[in-house]
Amino acid sequence: DLVQPLPELVKDHMVWLSSDGAKGSRLEIDFFDLRQAPPMTSSFLSMMKAQGTTLYGMNFTDSQIQVADFKDADLRHTKFNSTDLRGTDFSGANFANADFTNAHLQPLELEGGGQVGTSLARTKCCFVDFSGADLRQVNFTEANLASANLMRAKIEGAKFKGAKVSGIRVTQEQQEYISKSIDEG
Repeated sequence: DLVQPLPELVKDHMVWLSSDGAKGSRLEIDFFDLRQAPPMTSSFLSMMKAQGTTLYGMNFTDSQIQVADFKDADLRHTKFNSTDLRGTDFSGANFANADFTNAHLQPLELEGGGQVGTSLARTKCCFVDFSGADLRQVNFTEANLASANLMRAKIEGAKFKGAKVSGIRVTQEQQEYISKSIDEG
């Protein structure tokens, strides 16, 4: 069980963020099963940790979740509509039937010219809706994108080496880019 109810942990996380870590505590929910948790729409969850966590069906619509850690998480049927996910690591996560409509997954630009990239490497993205999402420079290496929808998504600079793309919904221009990316690595 969590040490406190999830809404209290989220409040502590917001204090932690606003105080640059001087007060409150980072939201760390690694390996918990939170499929019955309340929706977290319009939440500020940047830098949260949720490795291996089950968040099946969670609603994160319109949230700020930059530079977070969702490695190997179960995010099936999760809603990330219009959510800012720049610089987040989703490596190995399961997103089957998730919704990323109009989400922001491009790199997070840092002061001084650096950036933090977003990784969906080795993820299961079957039947995921990425329509209208900003996927520029996202790492989709070895991801399973079978039957995913990338219509209207920005994919410039994204990496698709070894990705499975059968049945993917894309424009002809996107298909050419993805095919070239798979071949070139």
